[in-house]
Amino acid sequence: MTRDEQLTELTTKLDVISRLLALQICAQMRADSKVEKEQIEVLAQAGLDRHAIAGIVGTTPGTVSVALSKAKKNAVATGQKGRSKDSHSAGGQGYRDDKQPAA
Repeated sequence: MTRDEQLTELTTKLDVISRLLALQICAQMRADSKVEKEQIEVLAQAGLDRHAIAGIVGTTPGTVSVALSKAKKNAVATGQKGRSKDSHSAGGQGYRDDKQPAA
């Protein structure tokens, strides 16, 4: 077996392990009555992309993108992680004090 084949096999096995762990986390969250939105946020924080999250949670990548966008905007609006509406952008548009998109 060549080095490239070994790396490919290892990568495949790691992907399976990652998916199994993510499924376990989601199962526990469901048992704890956590909603889909929270599952998506946790999986994103773990570094999974929107396609992987969608497959695990049982939704579409678009739904995952929307949930993550809303979570990010909510975090900015509530000042989590030291962010504020005035100093960071949301959805690619900066905010001014009057909440109108910056020019």
